[in-house]
Amino acid sequence: NTLGIRGVDWNAQILSKRVRDSNDNWLGDNVAAQKIVDAVNEGADVLNCSWSSTVNSSTLAVAIAYAYRTNRITVATMGNTGVQETRYPGAFPNVMAVGATQNDDTHSPYSTTGTHIDVVAPGGIHPAGYTNEEDIITTTTNNNYLYTSGTSFAAPQVVGLASLLEGFNSNLDNDDIRQIIRLSADDINDNGFDNEYGFGRINAGRALEFLQAPNTLNQWTASGGTVFSSTGTYAAQFIGAPGLSTANYIVKRYEVRKTITFPSNFLCVVGVWGRGVSTTGWNLSSPNFGEGFCEVVPGTQTNTGVTLRTYVYEIWSISGSYLGYYPQSPSNVSFAYSVSGIPSPTISGPSLVCTSGATYTLTGLPVGLTGTWTCTSTNNNLAINPTTGYAYATNSTSGQGTISSVINTGCGNITLPAKTVWVGPYSSSNYPITGPSSAPCRQNVYYSIPTLTGVTSINWVWPSGWTYVSGQNTAYLALQTGTTGSSGTVAVQATNTCGPSGSYATKYTSVTGICGYSLSVSPNPVSNEATIELISTVEEKATETPEWELEVFGPGQLLKTKTGKLKDKIHKLNTQGWQDGVYIVRAIVNGEPLTEKLVVKH
Repeated sequence: NTLGIRGVDWNAQILSKRVRDSNDNWLGDNVAAQKIVDAVNEGADVLNCSWSSTVNSSTLAVAIAYAYRTNRITVATMGNTGVQETRYPGAFPNVMAVGATQNDDTHSPYSTTGTHIDVVAPGGIHPAGYTNEEDIITTTTNNNYLYTSGTSFAAPQVVGLASLLEGFNSNLDNDDIRQIIRLSADDINDNGFDNEYGFGRINAGRALEFLQAPNTLNQWTASGGTVFSSTGTYAAQFIGAPGLSTANYIVKRYEVRKTITFPSNFLCVVGVWGRGVSTTGWNLSSPNFGEGFCEVVPGTQTNTGVTLRTYVYEIWSISGSYLGYYPQSPSNVSFAYSVSGIPSPTISGPSLVCTSGATYTLTGLPVGLTGTWTCTSTNNNLAINPTTGYAYATNSTSGQGTISSVINTGCGNITLPAKTVWVGPYSSSNYPITGPSSAPCRQNVYYSIPTLTGVTSINWVWPSGWTYVSGQNTAYLALQTGTTGSSGTVAVQATNTCGPSGSYATKYTSVTGICGYSLSVSPNPVSNEATIELISTVEEKATETPEWELEVFGPGQLLKTKTGKLKDKIHKLNTQGWQDGVYIVRAIVNGEPLTEKLVVKH
């Protein structure tokens, strides 16, 4: 502002709470805890704790757990001891612990190190009052400025970045902000997490990019879990956990997992994390302060899904009274998680490419990204402009092809799943006919071809004397066969917008067996005598009477057999004395069977 300094988030409002007296004496954990609760209740979104101690205070832990459960983010210093050490509140599970770096990104020698560090931020190197522009300039009393250093000046820069993200997207949960700051940090040593730099030195510009195109941040939930493992019973203290009095209990802990397929497709996934504040599961720590907990099972993250886990507790009082599952039974756990990544576009365009060509586009392509088009085909008859997506058949041959696009992203060059297309007119070999090669006379038969892409017409041809039933211009044809001994070829030609195929697909078929007769049984049911009649169904057979045999089958045995040749079309069958029931009457006409049921009822 041409006068002095400005903050990371220059529109933030600051709510100050004193935890030291005018002589810089610590006011005590109870006072500090109350100040944290007051700040949360008065509307503070981000809490800065530029102080630290080696004391693991449950009083402070309860207050910070309250801040976490109300979706606030807490930032604290690593400390200025210059050694590896566990210091609080930075070491509490849901606090961002911040170390210090110099203006050249090297580790400040006074900055405490440890496994609980999250990130680092500029903190200078020289002691307070030493005028050196390598250090941090800040305001002081009497309307003056002061050069100074320490993790107490690094932590507020992380607080400013957290406030900036919260202001940019008020829907972010506290775990979202923490993970974005971690993932966007510059890895100074290029070796991933380490005890000096954590995940790296914060980068506000990159952090905001996580919330802008082409990146998206997706907040999802999934219900129901499966028990992966469990402990035996043991004693544990719960402090401030919702639904439980602060006390010692007998508990059994269950690790609950859920494998999830992401609801959306991604070109690449930058990060996946759990959101504890919206998860009905608790963490591993004991004492447990009722903070929601959800994390990614290491090694399970892919571009399409992830496995999440949380923990639930089965609890008994010390006297043995069963209290149930807390905070929820395994099958009713709700997992909240976020996915940061670049969404995947889809290829749009026709499924048929002719010599006249077609243009393909990328639907849902994130802002700022471009794609390079590629293609393949079985007959090398497909080409595509790599920039415009205009594809065309290079000749009149036909075959299958694919069209894809290579997208240049911050995750590298990623090839989209290919779109399958048909190139050129069909070939008869592309649609072989499925159907019978022979069938009895005057019987309905069915023929079909595979479903074709971009078909405009399908023309069927069938043998002379066969009757068309249905299916012309479709992939399924129904016919009635002709008379005995007739045969011929069923053929089909398919046409798409590129033109008709050069030839017909064919299938030879013929009629088998005796044709022109049916069997009549009357009366039916019968009591004393049945008339069995051989009826001509085809006009040209009306004057003919073939020799035929008659057999009758009863329950489990052959009751009557006419072994001689019958000349007449009518035969009388005496059923007196037959057992009531269902019989099968079979006529053998020129070696072919005709059957009917006969019900005997006296």
